[in-house]
Amino acid sequence: MNFGASAVNDYGTYVSASTLSGQQLPEGWRVPTQEEAQELVDSCHWTWRTYKHVDGAAVTGKNGVSIFLPASAASLYYTIGIYLTSTPHRYSGIQTFRFSKDIAHENQCSKTAENMCDSTTVVSLRLVR
Repeated sequence: MNFGASAVNDYGTYVSASTLSGQQLPEGWRVPTQEEAQELVDSCHWTWRTYKHVDGAAVTGKNGVSIFLPASAASLYYTIGIYLTSTPHRYSGIQTFRFSKDIAHENQCSKTAENMCDSTTVVSLRLVR
C-alpha cells in the first residue's frame, strides 16, 4: 500500500521530499531509488485498471506477483500517478516515476522513471523493503 494508506486503493499520505525528511518510516522500509523505479518500468507489465472505484496501474512482475498503484492526480484531460524516489535529479530536485492511461491503447499505461520534481512538490509514496 501507499505510505499512510489504509487500503490498497487508498492514495495514502501525499509527501514532498522536504516533508519526508522529517517523517519516521516504518521499521525496515525505505523510499525506492530511481534505479528500482526504472526496473519497475522496464521489467514489469503495466495495465490500466479501476480497483474499487480508484483508477491506477496494476503492475505485474515476471514472477506473476502484482501491485496496484493508485493514480493520484486528475484533471479534465488526464489521470496520472506520480511517485517519489530517493534519488536526486541530475539538475535539481528529486527523481519521480510517473504513469498515466495510454489514450491510444485501451487498458495500457504510459510510464517513465525519468522525471523531476522540486523538494516541495507533493506526490505519492510507495515504500520498499
